[in-house]
Amino acid sequence: VFVGAWGMNFGEGGVFRSTNNGAAWIQVINGMNATNVYSIWVDFHNYLFAGTNSGIYKSTNNGDSWLNITNGYITSGVNSIVINSYGYIFAGTLNGLFRSTDDGETWEEINNGLSTTIILCLEINSNDIIFAGTNQGGAFYSDDNGDNWIEINGGLTDYNVESLIIDSGGFIYAGTLSKGVFRSINSTITSIDTESPKTHTYSLFQNYPNPFNPSTKIRYQISEPSNVKLIVYDLLGRKIKSLVNEEKPAGTYEAEFDGTGLPSGIYFYRIETERYSDTKKLLLMK
Repeated sequence: VFVGAWGMNFGEGGVFRSTNNGAAWIQVINGMNATNVYSIWVDFHNYLFAGTNSGIYKSTNNGDSWLNITNGYITSGVNSIVINSYGYIFAGTLNGLFRSTDDGETWEEINNGLSTTIILCLEINSNDIIFAGTNQGGAFYSDDNGDNWIEINGGLTDYNVESLIIDSGGFIYAGTLSKGVFRSINSTITSIDTESPKTHTYSLFQNYPNPFNPSTKIRYQISEPSNVKLIVYDLLGRKIKSLVNEEKPAGTYEAEFDGTGLPSGIYFYRIETERYSDTKKLLLMK
């Protein structure tokens, strides 16, 4: 169990971890330069993401160590974090919504359609539809990975939405500042996402973990059947290893790169299809 805490002074707040169902707690803030933790999210790799008063921190080892992944892009408090099935990270802050598609290496603002940029909470359903609760703007949703936001305030009498949660049936609940809890009349799975299942886009994700030793995993997605080549190169552009070279149906995939026998340093991996290509760097550290 992980808890985010506030502290008046450095070292008092941060993240606390319990391995015995809360009977005892230890503070785990190695590498975390933050006093207040507002939100915590665990992705499908069991990596931890903590939204703090000084950006987002990530841990790949159950909180033993943390790394700031906002890289100066996000300067205000991060009230909420959600991660969709593509691995995109969404951060709701006091200064708007931000999205990263490369594991936090870069971020972009995604506030189109919002009437306020004070984001109090985020939630995501099983169809990757994202919901945002705001200060004085009510609730919004996006079904295009945050590119556009649509207001959904019918029936709300308090537009200060401080908490959102979705149950197993897809119904969304909104906790407000002064008027209690509201529930959607219809399921968010059927009433909003009425189109055919969302098609995949072309994407090459940042490898994880990164840095790595000796192996790392690389995810990618393609929107149509394609011949996919995924190759690792060294700094001089010499081919190190071909990870994928075959026809693939549309979907999301994962390949593993083992750096055993290679020296520490920066390498590159590149994906090529008939319609898409991209290159990212990875760091082998022994």
